[in-house]
Amino acid sequence: DSAAKLESAAQVAEEVGYHEGRARALVELGKVYRDLTDPMRSIPVLKQALAIYSSINDSLGRAEALVEMGRTYN
Repeated sequence: DSAAKLESAAQVAEEVGYHEGRARALVELGKVYRDLTDPMRSIPVLKQALAIYSSINDSLGRAEALVEMGRTYN
């Protein structure tokens, strides 16, 4: 399923040190959790993505993670 594939992608990205790829996979995973399964499960995942984007100074990524959190709370 989509969530399992994204979890795997996030893990692989972490293993190879591809921080942007891990954050991207986590944002997409958060969206899947929000839209298809358990909306509140998406918040911790999106917070992880936000932390990664912050650590690599990716302002666009930070903005996207925050927008997706807002959509979850909406």
